[in-house]
Amino acid sequence: MAQKTRIEAKVGIFVFVGLIILVYFVTHIGDLHFLSSGYDLKVFFGFANGIKINAPVRVAGVDAGEIRKINVFFDPASKKTRVEISFWVKNDTKIPRDSEVMINTLGLLGEKYLEVIPGSDYSNLFKDGDILTGEDPVSMEELGKLGRRIAGKIENSIESLNELLKDEDIKESLTETVKNLDKLTNKINLVLDKINRGEGTVGKFIYDEGIYQDLEAFMADLKAHPWKLLYRPTD
Repeated sequence: MAQKTRIEAKVGIFVFVGLIILVYFVTHIGDLHFLSSGYDLKVFFGFANGIKINAPVRVAGVDAGEIRKINVFFDPASKKTRVEISFWVKNDTKIPRDSEVMINTLGLLGEKYLEVIPGSDYSNLFKDGDILTGEDPVSMEELGKLGRRIAGKIENSIESLNELLKDEDIKESLTETVKNLDKLTNKINLVLDKINRGEGTVGKFIYDEGIYQDLEAFMADLKAHPWKLLYRPTD
């Protein structure tokens, strides 16, 4: 009898500790989706970029659910391979129908997750079982192709420039243009130097104190007697 009582006491202690641990996880972790109510949605992509089942779903950057199922199939209508992703979100997560859905990455090489960027029309929301259309991520292969195309265009431009520079007439014309620009720069510097020294009409106008005082007196008189602008002497 005593042996049975000890066994029952041990079982009771284990059950009690287990309940405490469960309550802790529910109240502190908050990611136990199987204990939360929510609804299911689907989204289609042409390229999934390595995303996996159980990857998080974020709405406006906040964890709101998880991916439950991934299915790859051939679409006869578009004649392309498509990826169907079934995901779950919490009931209090409202997703307008004008929202954008994409596959994102935490950092450069981090975990893949489903990103929902909410729209603005909260009068028209997605419901359980609805289907969304995703925005395909750019693959590394596509980035590589784009980089090669850009590099090819730059190389062609450099080759074309080299061919132009080989033409003696163009080379002579460019040399003459540079010389003319150099002469023009020297002339501008001379004019500015004269102005700084108060030489020439512009220099005198800027640095002559008498002209400055006359102009100041004229402006003061004009402000006091603006009618003079309209006055015409009679013959």
